[in-house]
Amino acid sequence: MPLLEETRMEICSQMEFMSGVPHAEVTSVEESTLYGESFLYHIKVDSWRNRYGVYGKEPYIPKPSDLFILGDTVPEVSSDLQRFGSSWSLASVVEDVKESDSVGDVDRVIYFKVKTSKPIRIEMKEGTRKPLFIVFLGNLATNTRTWKALHMFRNLNIINEVLCANYMVKENCSLCSAEVDRIWAGKVDSQLLLDLNESQRAVVLRTISAVQCNHRSSVKLVWGPPGTGKTKTISILLYSLLSMKYRTLACAPKNVAVAELALRILNLHKDACKSDLVKNNPHVTSQVCKRSIQSFSGTTQKKHQNIMHPSP
Repeated sequence: MPLLEETRMEICSQMEFMSGVPHAEVTSVEESTLYGESFLYHIKVDSWRNRYGVYGKEPYIPKPSDLFILGDTVPEVSSDLQRFGSSWSLASVVEDVKESDSVGDVDRVIYFKVKTSKPIRIEMKEGTRKPLFIVFLGNLATNTRTWKALHMFRNLNIINEVLCANYMVKENCSLCSAEVDRIWAGKVDSQLLLDLNESQRAVVLRTISAVQCNHRSSVKLVWGPPGTGKTKTISILLYSLLSMKYRTLACAPKNVAVAELALRILNLHKDACKSDLVKNNPHVTSQVCKRSIQSFSGTTQKKHQNIMHPSP
């Protein structure tokens, strides 16, 4: 699968240059047999070197899905792993435990559980244990979530749409009438559409039309160079769906992108709220608008909490 190849390439890229990354010496290794799985170990390290890494601003703390190289040396480049006599394996954190050191640094994780690619063999040299090191490569949490999402409920309809297995696939559903599309398009705030150009309006209306269709799954791609209004179009689309009582999940690679999208949607509601209130009463104060916006935000947050944590 492309995702597996992409993950493999990421790992290979991370192994090309490992100088300056966080690493530590392993002081104890204990095999875990609690879950009946193979290659599970509790390991303990002495202290982390290069805790701030190459560009990091925060000190390194092991987290689940962190990927390491576990070996008898601290490699700086990938060729160091190919030296004659070197022994190494990959290890991933499956559970972490925080322990306090002698000066009370509670954020220093020195004891955690890993799953390795092969058994850990403690080698002896002249009656003493050979050193064992753990070197940080990166975190695979996002890749793991993507893999699980692709296999969740086996939703092959959407996957087939993304892969475009049938290049003759029609853009629109032949079973949905144009009249139904016009009815739903009429529910979109016309004032919002005035802020969009022709192609942007088409994106919003076609997507809303696809949402109504129960006959097929749809995947729409909004693309264009920077500064062409993609975020603006998406925010108006999401606000329109929200106004039509649709729950929509918005994802982005960075938290700042999600925050920007949420801020734009909130501003759209703020403008719509102010416009509606002023139409009804030209003497509406800013406090009334503020309370309405707070009510909207609180209701949306409460709905989100009910979805994520339903009552028994």
